[in-house]
Amino acid sequence: MDIVVKSFDELTTVELYEILKARAAIFVVEQNCVYQDLDDVDYQSLHVFYQEDNRVLAYLRAFYKEKGVVQIGRVLTMQRGNGWGGKLLHEGLIQIQKRIPAQKIYIEAQKYVIGYYQREGFQVTSEPFLEDGIEHVQMKFTIKKDRNENSGPIFLIDHKEWSQWLDLMFPLRFVIFLNSFPFLTHCLFQAFL
Repeated sequence: MDIVVKSFDELTTVELYEILKARAAIFVVEQNCVYQDLDDVDYQSLHVFYQEDNRVLAYLRAFYKEKGVVQIGRVLTMQRGNGWGGKLLHEGLIQIQKRIPAQKIYIEAQKYVIGYYQREGFQVTSEPFLEDGIEHVQMKFTIKKDRNENSGPIFLIDHKEWSQWLDLMFPLRFVIFLNSFPFLTHCLFQAFL
């Protein structure tokens, strides 16, 4: 199952319907919280989700909060305990960094899931506060351009990109190594003749 990453205009009507149905099921029905979910922010958001048979399994949206700061929200999983939430957050951060230029990612997280976000490098930046009767905290993730600055994961890169990078770099490093030792190069060359 691949991740789906689309702007509002790229969403099909079925995808949009399933996203809104999932958000209503979790945030309105399950959490017993009546609020206006359709807030016009979806128009400017990047929608990141996993789906199976047209059903949304996990979802988040990302949008500019202010210059240089992306906010993620409406983070949900339809079934807990199967790893979809962690996978969504990890891949979502990768996709956000690829597609939305920013220095920070911000979220107002429900207090009971602080650890979920901390595992990916988010830090709590506020005291708990109530939003719609549920305790939340503000959290920020700093996007590091230089891996020496990073205090969390070294960098966010998916396994396909990592594999491609290794495929490109290993032969080059081997050639540089062999050029440093001409005698070894000669011996290896003779061994393969």
